[in-house]
Amino acid sequence: MVTMREAAQGLYGAYRLARLDAAGMQAFDVSIEGYWRSFGAALVALPGYLVVVALRASQAPEEEGWLRFVAIEAIAYVIAWVAYPLAAFYLTRPLNRADRYVAYIVAYNWSNVLQLAVYVAVVIVAASNLAPLALVGVLHLATVLTVLAYQWFIARTALAITPLAAAGIVFLDFVIGFLVNSVGLTLHRVGITVPIDAVVAAIG
Repeated sequence: MVTMREAAQGLYGAYRLARLDAAGMQAFDVSIEGYWRSFGAALVALPGYLVVVALRASQAPEEEGWLRFVAIEAIAYVIAWVAYPLAAFYLTRPLNRADRYVAYIVAYNWSNVLQLAVYVAVVIVAASNLAPLALVGVLHLATVLTVLAYQWFIARTALAITPLAAAGIVFLDFVIGFLVNSVGLTLHRVGITVPIDAVVAAIG
């Protein structure tokens, strides 16, 4: 279980990287233990994700039960946090950066908390109807581009790879995230019942 001190240290490192400060990598615990504990960032980010889920639930079809809705969202959340790190494990081998994999994923995991916080803010603005639809669209696009640039900087810094290679890694992450989100949306639409046991097994 990640401690408050570790969370603060991880978020500080992610914040420095967001300012394009490569020295932010020094704030992370890049040991094997630090690697596994960095997945505790999923718990730190969970409150923000619950806000997004609540807004999605308000737009869900009435015929979809709340248990199925929560089950699908829970499974998607878990998969979103493990799918890319698993893919990156194999991707860093041909790039000859296996020795930097742990540091990269630690930075990646903690940076996801900041990214989700920004995304939640945009979602709240969109849901509150406080801004014109066109402005919300521009804000959403700007957020996506900023996040992609942030991820690119992290990949290039943590893995010490070329700009083009970093762009390829970010693209892979984007594709995986898109697929996970698409599967979740598809399950909501077609009304597939997800056994609650599957949720418990995924979380536990």
